[in-house]
Amino acid sequence: MYWADITTPETLPEGTTRLGPLVAWEKDGFDGNYPICVWHWCDHHLWAGRDHYDEHRDEYIGWTPAGAGAHDVISLDPLHLEPSVYWPDCCGMHGFIRDGQWVGV
Repeated sequence: MYWADITTPETLPEGTTRLGPLVAWEKDGFDGNYPICVWHWCDHHLWAGRDHYDEHRDEYIGWTPAGAGAHDVISLDPLHLEPSVYWPDCCGMHGFIRDGQWVGV
């Protein structure tokens, strides 16, 4: 199944490993374009009421990939990235990936 066709966060994109309910990762991900690819379930509605929320913005809901090139890979097994991971321009999700787990802030 193509990742854009997934309609629920319970179904992961192919080849990914879950870090938390709405976050997953894969090595050499997104067709090999990223050495580390971090995916999050982006739901623009989660950002409602926050400072930069735009009610007219694209209302995409689904798995979204991002490279982790700006992060230091402390460990691959279990995955540990520094600093925190933040998606300010979509849903505003923010947290840490440590010991193979997502820890939201």
